[in-house]
Amino acid sequence: MFTNLYNILAKKENVVLLSRSVRFKKTEWWAPRTKENKFGFGQVNLWYPANNETDSSKRYISRVVKLIEEYCGENWIDWYE
Repeated sequence: MFTNLYNILAKKENVVLLSRSVRFKKTEWWAPRTKENKFGFGQVNLWYPANNETDSSKRYISRVVKLIEEYCGENWIDWYE
C-alpha cells in the first residue's frame, strides 16, 4: 500500500515550515472550519474560497496573505532534511 506523506511539492527555498507549536495550536495561522464559521475547511481539509466569498472569508484571506508576506520567524524546513 502506497501512502503519501506530503500534499504539495515545492522547492525548499520557496517554503516555510512553521514550528509545531504554531501549526497545531489556535494561533493567528489557524484555519477556519465550516462548523465554526460560515466558511472554511470541511472534512477533507480543502476549501475553495472563490466558491464562498463572504465578508468574513475575504477578511480571513486578506489577513493570511498579510501574515505570509510579513513573516520573518523561524523556518523549520532545515530540521527535516
